[in-house]
Amino acid sequence: MRLLALVIASILTFSGDVLAQTAQTPDNTLAVTQQRPDTSKDNRPQIDTATTGQQPQIVPIEQTNASQKENAPPKPWWEPLLQPIVAALAGLSGALIGAWVGRSNTVASINQKANELEIKEIQTRLNEFYGRFQQVADENHLIAREFKAHHGDPAMRTLLRLLDPVWRETLSPSDEAIVKSLVDNGNVLRTLIREKSGLVDAAILPYLSRAALHFSMLELAKEGKLDNEPLRFERFVYPKVLDEVLVLEMGRLNCRIRKLVENSSAAHPPLESLKIPDRLALPDWV
Repeated sequence: MRLLALVIASILTFSGDVLAQTAQTPDNTLAVTQQRPDTSKDNRPQIDTATTGQQPQIVPIEQTNASQKENAPPKPWWEPLLQPIVAALAGLSGALIGAWVGRSNTVASINQKANELEIKEIQTRLNEFYGRFQQVADENHLIAREFKAHHGDPAMRTLLRLLDPVWRETLSPSDEAIVKSLVDNGNVLRTLIREKSGLVDAAILPYLSRAALHFSMLELAKEGKLDNEPLRFERFVYPKVLDEVLVLEMGRLNCRIRKLVENSSAAHPPLESLKIPDRLALPDWV
């Protein structure tokens, strides 16, 4: 019995060793069997290995080693979050760009509207005051120039000559009509100054006041209502510097319009007040 037990133990030990070796060794026979084509389903002619003298080549299947899988570097923790973050940033960037473009368009539209209103206001000033005043004033200057040239004294001041009653009586009907035209045009300019002075820059108002006073005195002198005192009324002559001041102001306003039109969607600083050079300053009132 003891011998029988010893034999059975030896057999069990040998069988365990064989099974262990079989489990550790890969089954190459199965791989070879999988690589060989199924001759029962292939109608192609078979190659006789005995005739050719060559053995068919068996390509082993590469199997991934479990240790290689374990040694592969793990993915970084942030990799799954990268795509959502990029998509979110792209959406946010698009929204910000859209908001910026919309705001820029809104600001440009507001600036353009403001510039159009300013252009309209400047055009009103040019058309309703400066243009009309210059037209009538230029007509008066031409009439006065002809009147003075006829009397042989281009430097004559009509107001001072009209103070002399003897000189007024010597005027021909043509001269009287010319003087009347000067007075009528002066009244038109005086009315324009009174009604449209709100369209004028503050720096020009003193000049216009002197001109309006001159036209009033010219009418009184024509009607013989002023004494023959040239020295007294000398300060009421027409202020010639007014013509240059008006040209300067009209040029400034037209330049402003050009700037607003050339860059209509931009914001412009307010229009500065007119600066009159010293050479065009009014003489002191004495």
